[in-house]
Amino acid sequence: MEWHRSKGIPLGAIRGGAIRRTLEDSAVDLGPGDVLIQFTDGINETTDPSGKEQFGFERMEKIVSEAAPSGAREIVGRLHDAVAKWRGDASPWTTRRCSS
Repeated sequence: MEWHRSKGIPLGAIRGGAIRRTLEDSAVDLGPGDVLIQFTDGINETTDPSGKEQFGFERMEKIVSEAAPSGAREIVGRLHDAVAKWRGDASPWTTRRCSS
């Protein structure tokens, strides 16, 4: 598993040309059987119902690794289900800060 973190303003966050100044081009070589996942912080920063622990990158890695052989739909479905279960009854639109 490799992580390629990007920098800059999230797409759609602002209007106009300012976003062009924050984006950077990069290339990633993919081979047969490789999987590329793009996501927003809404996945890894989802907190548990207590608001104290984030879903995190490690949980994402485990799910992607396990689901990858079954294809993209399986990865997306398993991530969606895992994040929903992690969040519990809390609203997905609730923003909470974790104490780290």
